Amino acid sequence: MKEVVHIKNGHKFTENGWTRINVKGTPYEVGFAHGYLMSKELREIMKMQTFITPNTYGVSFDILSNVIYDIHSFVVKDKFPNIYQELEGIVAGAVKAGFKDLTIQMLFYWNCSVSIGAMLSRVNETIDNNPLLKQKYGHIFHKDMSKAGGSKDKCTAFISIGDWTKDGKIVCAHNTYDDFIEGQYFNVLLYICPTKGHSFIMQTAPGQVSSGTDYYITSNGFIVTETTIGGFNKYVMKYPAFCRIRKAVQFSKSLDDYVDILKDGNSGDYANSWLIGDTKNNIIMRIEMGVDYINVERKKNGYFIGFNAPYDDRIRNLECVNTGFYDIRRHQGARRVRLEQLMKQHKGNIDVKIGQSILAD
Repeated sequence: MKEVVHIKNGHKFTENGWTRINVKGTPYEVGFAHGYLMSKELREIMKMQTFITPNTYGVSFDILSNVIYDIHSFVVKDKFPNIYQELEGIVAGAVKAGFKDLTIQMLFYWNCSVSIGAMLSRVNETIDNNPLLKQKYGHIFHKDMSKAGGSKDKCTAFISIGDWTKDGKIVCAHNTYDDFIEGQYFNVLLYICPTKGHSFIMQTAPGQVSSGTDYYITSNGFIVTETTIGGFNKYVMKYPAFCRIRKAVQFSKSLDDYVDILKDGNSGDYANSWLIGDTKNNIIMRIEMGVDYINVERKKNGYFIGFNAPYDDRIRNLECVNTGFYDIRRHQGARRVRLEQLMKQHKGNIDVKIGQSILAD
């Protein structure tokens, strides 16, 4: 029998290797319940970050979490106050449950984890142009922190509809591959019922207010997933990606809303090919989101696949390096070819079981 832990505004249980959390209320109440229920796991995650951050970036977790917070948190406070209140609630809940050392800086960094590489490409310039930041961090960030090769590849996905699926309705599938040291924590199914906007469930990790692996299902009938655009190397410092996707999932009423919200303040810090399904109107959409170039396509009959390289030749050639799109010796090119084969092979029969077999291929 599964053990259920109840607190005000939330409960959790673990089953088949997944931790299910249900939370509800105002942003702060949602965060507090989340943090309280996940306090133990958050302690382990921050211990992990203390180890992995200097091994990845050469700077301690304490320093890097503080600089990321100092540079980017004001935008979240100003443009996404509900999200910032939820982050504050998570910290307060975790502290109340026993993780006394958790800070908002640590949690903010964890939520920016998919964007850190891109953010560091501008950290020197940002600090150098701000006297307070330069006085505080100038002795540390005086060399280029960016890494060659652009953004990392993360996932495989597809979304299909019409003649391609068994019942004509939408079938969507996604898997994540990532560093195990961080990826091991993304076994949380978090259901949020907010006082404003739509409720939704997402695959995520303790302490994150967006998915991080990007698989969402919303109460108003949308399925949302993506695959990263590997080698993407454009970045402008606007709104963090975790805020834009969380707002889009919670407040979008149409496919147009997803496009508009994701474009608003787009930084390029987590460039993706978004695959979104509208189950009420039976339409699927792909948004290949660069910075200068954005490609939006919709279908009522067909499919979209994701394999970490964009179809849009402007994004691929002007905003990326080394995408592997045409090279079948590379995993991107090989998956592009193989996914096309599998979709055609299973045309008219794609369902959840077939979707699993396609991802496992």
